[in-house]
Amino acid sequence: MPPAVAIGYGIAETSPIWGPALVNAATWIGGGILLAVGLSGDTPNADSEATVQTQSNTATCQTGNCDPPPECLDAIAKMRKNLELLKKELRKYDPIADARGGFPMAGGKLTSPGGHYKEIRDLQRGLKNAGETYQKNKCYDKVSKTDKVARDHADEMANQTIEIPPGQNFIPLR
Repeated sequence: MPPAVAIGYGIAETSPIWGPALVNAATWIGGGILLAVGLSGDTPNADSEATVQTQSNTATCQTGNCDPPPECLDAIAKMRKNLELLKKELRKYDPIADARGGFPMAGGKLTSPGGHYKEIRDLQRGLKNAGETYQKNKCYDKVSKTDKVARDHADEMANQTIEIPPGQNFIPLR
């Protein structure tokens, strides 16, 4: 019987063309490809050995290609969303005009004095909170390089000094 090669975990057990389990050894190759080679009679508990090896490799994520936990993905998504909103607010921010308020908005409402400043500080607070979640869940070693760049940019934007409109009070981020 020829050696078996399976791409992806679980094909050897479920595919009808494999017949009895042919797996006696399993090795992860970069990116999560499972190479399984063996003959049906070589190792009777090959499937369980392959499962144990797969789980241990997945748990430690030695390849660096593992998906980050949902908490990390959520924190990065919040950071990216708040970064875009903060950039939009900063582009149109004028502290003097913001102190006056009274500009028309969509829906016919008028801006309130200091409204843009309050919105900017809220977005900065959101970036800080997402960053704390990121740190608390130790996401820094579980995300891609582009996510790390987003995290660094979010930290920079959250700590950026914003000019306070005249007549308005400083709003702390805590």
